[in-house]
Amino acid sequence: MAPDGSRRAVVDAELLLSAVGRGDAQRNAAATDPVPVRQSTVTRPSVPRSTSSAPRRRRSRSRSRDRDGAQKRSRQPAGSRPRARTGARRPQEPRHPRRRFQPLVVLGLAERPIHVTGHPRMRERILEGLQRRRRRERVVTASLLALLATVLLGWGTLRSPLLAVEDVRVVGVPGEVSAEVLGVASVRVGQNVLDVDLQAVEAQVTELSWVERATVRRRLPSTVEIRVSARTPVLAGTFGENTYLVDAEGLVIEVVDEAPEGVTTMALTAAPPVGAVVTAPSVLAAAEIAARMPPGMERWLVSYSTAGDDEVDALLRVPTESGPVELVAHLGRPVEVDVKAATIASLVEETVGNGMTPRALDVRIPDRPIVLA
Repeated sequence: MAPDGSRRAVVDAELLLSAVGRGDAQRNAAATDPVPVRQSTVTRPSVPRSTSSAPRRRRSRSRSRDRDGAQKRSRQPAGSRPRARTGARRPQEPRHPRRRFQPLVVLGLAERPIHVTGHPRMRERILEGLQRRRRRERVVTASLLALLATVLLGWGTLRSPLLAVEDVRVVGVPGEVSAEVLGVASVRVGQNVLDVDLQAVEAQVTELSWVERATVRRRLPSTVEIRVSARTPVLAGTFGENTYLVDAEGLVIEVVDEAPEGVTTMALTAAPPVGAVVTAPSVLAAAEIAARMPPGMERWLVSYSTAGDDEVDALLRVPTESGPVELVAHLGRPVEVDVKAATIASLVEETVGNGMTPRALDVRIPDRPIVLA
């Protein structure tokens, strides 16, 4: 029995030494790793995955935060005040109230209240800025009031009955044709003189065949003046029993019973429309020659006639002691009309003045005239 007891004592000693060694190893490991990681022995039950294709909804942080805050607030006893935050906060300056639209201040009838901080270094600077702003507001207000007054005064003046049309004058033509001008002009008595469309009235008057140019002006406060320049007839074309007055541009002015005094006649092959330009080249050439003929020749001129497509002959009647002498002057085209007229005058003095009676004078080339006996 003694050996068995001693053997057991030896085994117990070895077990004790091994336990002591394990304890030293654990203490050394704890010294090298101050925060040991414990492995949890709790096993979570496995959750089977969903077979649906819809994605899993993740928990929102804001919702979790709201829920955590609600739980914290619920922990406070009923009727207790919320806990104050720890730590001193810097005191803030009182905010200025929101600026609102103040009509009296805009019109300059009231002062805007001054909100100035209590800081002594900023007070003077802020007051200067407020004064500059008030000066700008006053200038803007005065400008707006002046503009408004000007608009109201102008509108009242424009619509005043003092500017109503009371008289429409026609200047530059005889009185018997003034009624025709007034009939086509769109100006009525009582209309505001500033509402009259001057260009439209000028266009209406110029549509008259005998009017060359028209100018319309306002004569404040209540008069409209229409100045008319009539066309001057230089040729009287005859067709049948009618006489058509034609100006220098070949435009037919009007139809009369007989040609005015001093206007040379010419026979026409067709009746031209009034207000239109004649199409015959010889008539246009005769009108241009008659417009360029120098003064003094009309005492000899009787009529024009066609000598070609654009050439003209003139019938002259020269008075003499034994009676008037008629002769034909071949003028040709409407070029160098003044030179041709001077050549005709010198040839008449040389021939008719010396008792000769030439049949025609060819001055189509004025440098080489021909006297046909």
